[in-house]
Amino acid sequence: GCSALVGINIPMALTKIGESAFAGTAIETAILPNTVKEIGNSVFYLCDNLTDVTLHANLTEIPGSMFSSCGKLTSVTLPASIEYIGENAFQGCESLYTVNLPYGNLTSIGPRAFFESGISEMNLPSTIKSIGEEAFKRCSNMHKINLPNSIESIGPAAFVSCVSLEK
Repeated sequence: GCSALVGINIPMALTKIGESAFAGTAIETAILPNTVKEIGNSVFYLCDNLTDVTLHANLTEIPGSMFSSCGKLTSVTLPASIEYIGENAFQGCESLYTVNLPYGNLTSIGPRAFFESGISEMNLPSTIKSIGEEAFKRCSNMHKINLPNSIESIGPAAFVSCVSLEK
């Protein structure tokens, strides 16, 4: 693979990024232009040096395993257009303490989306309807999460082993 790839300049004309496109690279930051409307699964999977990601409007979902096992990822801001966070999207991102969830269209967090991540606090928007199975399992740093009245379903083991969870 391209394990020495540290940076990339994504052209403004790009509209689609295929599955595993940058998986396993040494990329450190990613800024996706607002022209990108479709992203495949596992695009940044196992990018051990990825620390910061900026996603722009036009995306409606964070695909499955998009950032899975990105151990140094510390910051992600999701655009208001996001409706769904996919299965295993941020699984194993142990340095990810903060995710700025959009107050807009987000309705669902998929299974194991934040499994074993470093999330310490989560403010769910009032648009959230479902939290998937094991979505926050083993988030041992999580001490606070707000569950809005909009929640209709919480999957099995969604908060298992969140040993620091207070409220």
